[in-house]
Amino acid sequence: MKISTDQILQEMLQKFGWLQEDYNRYEQVRLQEVLNYSLGHREKLLIRLFISRDIVTIKNVTAYLSVPNSTVTSLVNRLEASGIIERRLNIKDRRVYELRLTEDGLRIKDILITIRLEWFKRLTKSFNLKDYERTSIALTKMMEQVQTYFTESSRRYTMDRLKWSMTDLVLGLLR
Repeated sequence: MKISTDQILQEMLQKFGWLQEDYNRYEQVRLQEVLNYSLGHREKLLIRLFISRDIVTIKNVTAYLSVPNSTVTSLVNRLEASGIIERRLNIKDRRVYELRLTEDGLRIKDILITIRLEWFKRLTKSFNLKDYERTSIALTKMMEQVQTYFTESSRRYTMDRLKWSMTDLVLGLLR
């Protein structure tokens, strides 16, 4: 009996769909242990934007999260009031606000990275070099498909998540 691609995908979703939920729970528990308070999902996503850049604009956040400006403004206000980010006017274009992580924000970013690596190490504990190679090939193919078939807004978000996975994979090889 021949198995279709749809059947294989359905089976993979059943087997691995829990991974993101497991990671979210693990991250939330570890953040609570380390920080004594929790961050919302969008707050963590915004902080992760700073992993690849030092300055983020409101426009970057709006595009990345695919949410209205009012939602981003509320999110930024909360993080600013918590002392995690600071908002400054751009010197060249006074219509643009730049966001930067404060010392507390930088510490939280580092904690998020550490938690991600802890979880990934747990997940790949029994991997050998061949397993890493196969996973890398699969993630690379997924990234190519995202570039081809996803809309612009969902592409940015999905590519970022896949890049996180690729980064985890490379760091796993270095451990």
